Amino acid sequence: MVLSNTLIWTLCIGTGLLFWLILYFKDITFKDIHPVWRWLMIALRSLATGILLYLVLAPLFKSVLTEIKKPIVVIAQDNSQSLLNNWSKEKQQKYLSDKAALESSLSKNFEILPLTFGEKITEGDNIDFKERATDISAAMDYIQNQTAGQNLGAIVLATDGNFNQGRNPLYSNPGLTVPIYTVALGDSTIKRDASIQRILNNSIIYLGDQFEVQVEMKAIQMNHEKANLQLLRIENGNESILKSETIEINSGDWYHTHKFVLDANKAGTIHYSARINLMPGEYSKENNIKDFFVDVLDARQKILVLAASPHPDLAVFKKILEGNKNYTIDVKQFGEGNLQYSDYNLVILHQLPSKTIDISNVIKDLNKLQKPRLFVLGSLTDLSKFNSSQTILKIIGDSRNMNDVAGDVKESFSLFTPDPAWKEFFRTYPPISAPFGEYMVSPGTQTLINQKIGNILTNYPMLMIGEDQGIRTAILTTEGWWKWRYFNYLEHKNFDVTDDVFKKVIQYIGIKEDKRKFRVNTLQKVYLENQSIVFDGQLFNESYELINTEDAALTITSTDKKDYQFTFNKSGKAYSLDAGVFAPGNYSFTASVNTKAGKQEVKGQFLVQKIQLETYQNTADHNTLRLLSAQQGGAMVSPDQITSLAELINQNKSVKPVQYSSQHTYPIINFKWLFILLAALLCTEWFLRRYHGAY
Repeated sequence: MVLSNTLIWTLCIGTGLLFWLILYFKDITFKDIHPVWRWLMIALRSLATGILLYLVLAPLFKSVLTEIKKPIVVIAQDNSQSLLNNWSKEKQQKYLSDKAALESSLSKNFEILPLTFGEKITEGDNIDFKERATDISAAMDYIQNQTAGQNLGAIVLATDGNFNQGRNPLYSNPGLTVPIYTVALGDSTIKRDASIQRILNNSIIYLGDQFEVQVEMKAIQMNHEKANLQLLRIENGNESILKSETIEINSGDWYHTHKFVLDANKAGTIHYSARINLMPGEYSKENNIKDFFVDVLDARQKILVLAASPHPDLAVFKKILEGNKNYTIDVKQFGEGNLQYSDYNLVILHQLPSKTIDISNVIKDLNKLQKPRLFVLGSLTDLSKFNSSQTILKIIGDSRNMNDVAGDVKESFSLFTPDPAWKEFFRTYPPISAPFGEYMVSPGTQTLINQKIGNILTNYPMLMIGEDQGIRTAILTTEGWWKWRYFNYLEHKNFDVTDDVFKKVIQYIGIKEDKRKFRVNTLQKVYLENQSIVFDGQLFNESYELINTEDAALTITSTDKKDYQFTFNKSGKAYSLDAGVFAPGNYSFTASVNTKAGKQEVKGQFLVQKIQLETYQNTADHNTLRLLSAQQGGAMVSPDQITSLAELINQNKSVKPVQYSSQHTYPIINFKWLFILLAALLCTEWFLRRYHGAY
């Protein structure tokens, strides 16, 4: 059973009154006191006793706090550059004045949350129409998140309806159930304009290849006119026209993709630009130009086939390698001409060293230059000299004695992926010749093909790959590859298997490894003007361990020769640098670090482009605003009618205040005044009792 506070107070004071009535009327010392004073003292003592009894019970008091929350009206203002198109200063000022009047009128009945949006969301009324992109869906997301759990009444969305970032506002926020009132800003008149919408191209091309560039163009109200499209290469600030095409525009709303095929005839990062000539009466010229970069990699390799004597295998090797346009093949007999081994990327040593030719000096030169090599053994090979020329295979035997061997592909080979068909093909191939002897393979070396003598599969390698003093080295222990190639053709009418095996081995050992001790890269080649230029750097010691003990510097140079100096931050064992944003233009950079081995430098370039998103849509999309308002139960008005929104929102019965009630529970001890009253009652009763001579 729960007792009310009133009943508890009555019981406590009644108990005190009964107690003190008995005391005051039973005690003879109180009989001489005037009844008025006696009843007053009884009342004081009974009330004080009742309060004390109530405090002993330590009750909890409850109170209900009621608060009325005004509806929130969000006024979201598009702050992007496109709104300034065909909008005079006078009309801007009038609109901003009317907008301020709307906020003032609404603030009487609503809580106002003003914000601006474009490429970012900002609360407040700081409107300058300088945002370089428009993301309406982001503004809606922000409103939904900021007002979650609150009394959001309505949204006023002032924009031209165009968005170039984010999602379509019609479908982006299904959780928003409040009315949206749109203010149709901008000019919905269709404007005469031509633009390059985007460029599609491969970012990485190999030197000597051709590559395709697709330019997507758009033209409005230019039917039966001709556009001149140019593709240019830009080097050191100088422009050269690579391609020029005149294209007929055959409709009023024209969209066309034009393809160019370019030659990658120069290695490095190449800067290109696509441009449409400025047409008469064209609304905007900024969207007629678009830049892009292509990294042209020099993957060409020059291969030397150095032989002890003429052999059919030499012609076969040359034929196989010439099938790759990135390979240049020189076939030379030892002693023929004055060879510069530094000119070659890979060397094939055919039956060298031989019994009559010592190539120890050649091996020293190749080791010094870190050139990968392929040894091809045969009957002319001097095995003892061969054993001293490398460390991954030792053969104890005599090449004058040869074995007829077949091949068996090892499934455990992992340096690259062998074709599953190789294993079956090699089992059927006729035997070729390999030196007789005992083969000892060093650890860490992988065998692609093992020798099979008759029906016995051995562990002797026929084709193997390893690293000799950090240099990739392959060894083919047989001669007669030409026989297998022609048998391949006899069986299958192609040379696919033998050629594929040889090409993959050459490709693997000839891969150019990045041996630079200092490396610096930008995260991208083309930045927008609002993006930070970020660099990553790596420094390696002589053992190619990552270090950053030395300070690294960076200089960025603009086309007008202005330098910007930076120092890299040390991050873990690497370097990093955020150089901030730069004005649109071409920039080159030089990164440097001083090490014990000398000064290391890295050069590169990047482009900062002006954000042109606001120039691609010059016609306001009021239809989207109309649909959005109808979908959300609001209305669309023109900028001149913005003040009428106050009446529309006030008349909307769904936009109303919400009453929030909260119940608080607290103990009576929180009432300090009750203790003051208790002390006053007791003191007054004591004073009267003493005054009238009672104790």
